[in-house]
Amino acid sequence: MRDLSFGRVTGRACAAVVLVCGLAAGVLVPGALAQEQRIVTSGRVSIGGGSGAGAISRASVERYAVMLGLDETQLAAALTMHEGYMAQMKEARAELRRGMEEARRAAEEADDRGGLMESINKASSTMRTTSQALERTFMDDLRAILTEAQSERFVRVERARRREVAAREATVSGEDVDLGRVIAVAAPGFAAPELAEAMDSYELELDRLIQARPEPMAMGGGPGGGMPIDIEKMQATMKERSEAGKKIAEANDRHARKIEALLPEEARAAFRREFDRQAFPRVFREPAVMKDMAAAAALDDLTPEQRTQVAEIRDSYERDARVINERWSNAIREQESAGGSGAFAGGGGIVMISSGDEPEALVEARKARRELDEKTKERLESAMSEKQRERLKKAREDRAAKEREAESGGDGE
Repeated sequence: MRDLSFGRVTGRACAAVVLVCGLAAGVLVPGALAQEQRIVTSGRVSIGGGSGAGAISRASVERYAVMLGLDETQLAAALTMHEGYMAQMKEARAELRRGMEEARRAAEEADDRGGLMESINKASSTMRTTSQALERTFMDDLRAILTEAQSERFVRVERARRREVAAREATVSGEDVDLGRVIAVAAPGFAAPELAEAMDSYELELDRLIQARPEPMAMGGGPGGGMPIDIEKMQATMKERSEAGKKIAEANDRHARKIEALLPEEARAAFRREFDRQAFPRVFREPAVMKDMAAAAALDDLTPEQRTQVAEIRDSYERDARVINERWSNAIREQESAGGSGAFAGGGGIVMISSGDEPEALVEARKARRELDEKTKERLESAMSEKQRERLKKAREDRAAKEREAESGGDGE
């Protein structure tokens, strides 16, 4: 899944954005929403056609293996089955892209936006049906290799999969956190009876909340295949989903505090860092400047003085970023608590809408982080020789290429 921002649209004709497999089409919002306001739209796009269409990743299969207690032979069989499943998913995605491109060309030639939206919805529905069928087959095959005792634990896998799917449709910060994945990062291999009981309680509550969450309102049905004509219903659904998302986020936060206390003391800081990263990925994900500093520290021709400089720059950045990131995440929570935002399904993705001006605290925190990143990058480069700066630039380009490749051929993680 990718987070994509499309800036602001100001004026009497507000806009929605539909995203499907990298194709974007603007759709006018009917007059009921045509008013003087500022709309910020962003789309969380799952290449593959809507709710539940994201593929089961290899990392997920490995987590399922731990839940089920698979032995080496069973794990090897599960991973082989997953390779076949992914090959079928990639072919289905390729077919979807081909169909979308043909529909786009036909719509451009005929100047038929309504026909394009109809084709998008039909292709998305087909992809969703295909991906769900492939997923059911994979899960059935996985269950077939289990012992009787392992089969009794399969319900945990089913709950984990529902959390993965639900995370792709999160509309509130913290709604897409999975504490099982947080523990896997912060305290891999740690096991205790108290932790197992706490996780059972967490998984059961999250599963109830996820299954009670209303489906997002779908695009389509308006003039030209645009947004739904029933604006009041759309706004009501947005509000319901936001409230449901807040309940899930609150449960994640509440259970996180309990589980953190059960972990070894040396793992608690890592647990909190990973929780924050999942809850506020844009704020707490590893920034490019940190990757640059890691690449600089790995250079084999640094002088002792340069190594000291790089370490000091990193320490200073981490100290200042910690304060700014806390302000940023708090500002996001305050904005979400105030309302004025929502989401709906469109073309295989989730389109996020926030109306009105962004809170000043949010704008200032984001600006402060951007300025800190730029300042730190300048400090780092000034500590390098021209040759070293060229090597850092090359490392940055290679890293970006790998990230693009991973994104375009992603396995649903």
